[in-house]
Amino acid sequence: MEYKNLTLEEQSILLGLVQSRQITTEDLPTGIWVGLDSMGPARSSITDALFREMPEVLHGFTPTMADFDLGLAVATNGPAKEAYEILNSLNRKLGPRAFGSTEAGGVRVNFVNGLEDKIIAMQKDIDDLGKLEAAAKQDKLMKAMLEDVSSSGPEAPMRTAYKTNIVITLPLSYDTLQKRLELRGINLNDFMPDVNKNNYVSKVLLYAEKVFKEKVQELALTGSIGDIQVKAPNRRIYVPTKHIYDERTGDVMEQTKRGGAIIGSRYVAGNPEEFSLENSIYVADNVTDRNQAEQGMVLGKSERSMIKNGGSQARMAFNVTMNEALPRMEYVEGVKILNLGSGAKALEAIDLLYQKLHPGYKPLAVQRMAA
Repeated sequence: MEYKNLTLEEQSILLGLVQSRQITTEDLPTGIWVGLDSMGPARSSITDALFREMPEVLHGFTPTMADFDLGLAVATNGPAKEAYEILNSLNRKLGPRAFGSTEAGGVRVNFVNGLEDKIIAMQKDIDDLGKLEAAAKQDKLMKAMLEDVSSSGPEAPMRTAYKTNIVITLPLSYDTLQKRLELRGINLNDFMPDVNKNNYVSKVLLYAEKVFKEKVQELALTGSIGDIQVKAPNRRIYVPTKHIYDERTGDVMEQTKRGGAIIGSRYVAGNPEEFSLENSIYVADNVTDRNQAEQGMVLGKSERSMIKNGGSQARMAFNVTMNEALPRMEYVEGVKILNLGSGAKALEAIDLLYQKLHPGYKPLAVQRMAA
């Protein structure tokens, strides 16, 4: 793989981490899954498109997957189209083991005759999600945002089209938000007097979260509505359904990226082992967050399901920092984390580390042929 994003200095640091045994074959064994978040590592939250370098990097990462028997699990809170764009960037000639767990696990995306997506959220939960949205619209501000489903301007509507989540995405600018709401007779200052261009994202998302949570309690929907997530960097609030199921086995599990990854991995052709935290690593932004109460670092809430659950945890996480800082190792809640500047750098780093850790490794298909 050609390293067009990792600098020589960054490559030297990574090789030094292997030499000093801060990264070992136990962290990065062959035959595991690489979990990849979409928004942040692969996709811009500003343009809502893949970063310019990602299609080439993903195409170049496919031989790495083949050489070391790696699978790719695209795990995102975003819609199925995000998985489509990433998976379509792989080199299909190499038969990559890959799939998508999208809408925070509610929709799986698998290669069949091309790519297909399928809702795996429970239908009752989806029906209750509709009841919740109707109740939330009793609030005038929420009604205005939830009914903003079309836009004549350059930005997408606020009510983002999802199948198993209610999602509101705020505009990039405060002025755009105000204009959208004014068209519906809403003055934002009537709901939050101290709102301004610097704090509108957090203020409005927290307001929406409060309304949704109150309505969940009023309607007694805690058994069918999952954990509400606010992601300020994406300007979004997500309200998911609570359960997903495997139509083949009848298994029902909690709707999370991890749950969707488990089910999605079962539909990958030639897959020797289903996804689990113990046989995976994870690439995402916001892997860590600061605990305001204790002034320490914790695993990020929106990414936790793909990193640590009960007594299980990923072998390693790659935290995409979106800055120019050099690679840096840290441990958070017992998880080994490598901080890197971008998703492209993370995928190139995985290739570099595997080449160093497993010289001369022969893929399973080659081993079988030799036997």
